[in-house]
Amino acid sequence: MIVSAWHVDQIPLMALPPCHWSFQCDTRQTPKGVKRTLNMKMNIRSWDIFLGGPFNIASYAILLQMLAQEVDMHPGILTISAGDVHIYENHFEYIMKQLNRMSKHRAPTLKLNPDKGFWNFEPSDFELVDYDPHPNWKNVPVAI
Repeated sequence: MIVSAWHVDQIPLMALPPCHWSFQCDTRQTPKGVKRTLNMKMNIRSWDIFLGGPFNIASYAILLQMLAQEVDMHPGILTISAGDVHIYENHFEYIMKQLNRMSKHRAPTLKLNPDKGFWNFEPSDFELVDYDPHPNWKNVPVAI
């Protein structure tokens, strides 16, 4: 399955064309498993890896988990193919701060309400377990 995230007829109305433009799903039988595994590959034409990267990774990982639950499969591997991966100069200060943060925390786990289908999810149907974030920065400039 390949899904295009572009509305080509609307691109002239936008400041920039969308950065993430498609995703593809494939499924595999696990060696010992009863359930199949659903994998996803997303494509990004231009990627602000510092600001956009975490959001894009999290968004598509959540989408993969939602789709896998809908079709009764295990969520598998999220692969990202990016073209113009870049860091803006006005982000260097924040990148250095980020790199100097030390974390002894485990990675959080996302749990979805098992009784909901893909089109019926609401924000309360998502639970992030063991999430202990660092304080957030509200003044990081967005570059366009």
